[in-house]
Amino acid sequence: MLALVVFGVAFGISVGVTSHPTHETALILAGTIVEETSNVAVGQARVSIASIESSYVSEDNGNFRIDLTGIAKTERVRVHVSKDGYLPYDATVELPAENFVVRLKHV
Repeated sequence: MLALVVFGVAFGISVGVTSHPTHETALILAGTIVEETSNVAVGQARVSIASIESSYVSEDNGNFRIDLTGIAKTERVRVHVSKDGYLPYDATVELPAENFVVRLKHV
């Protein structure tokens, strides 16, 4: 090892250190959609994020998980949830939000 260091100094060889890229904070929006008074899961509800063209659909048990890492421009997003037979839901959410509960009201 000492010979390598001396050789490198004598001939002006530099050894670079590889740096690892900084990891982004995961911006996850995950939670459950339920009926407001009964807390029964509301499946197949459409979840959309303002400023993002895609929308997502909740599972039959009301759960949803959206990874917005690299997509969301800020850590605050406007969430819109809709389902036939229910009033639309809108809220501003601070990311990450792993246990977000959406309570929908019947029309």
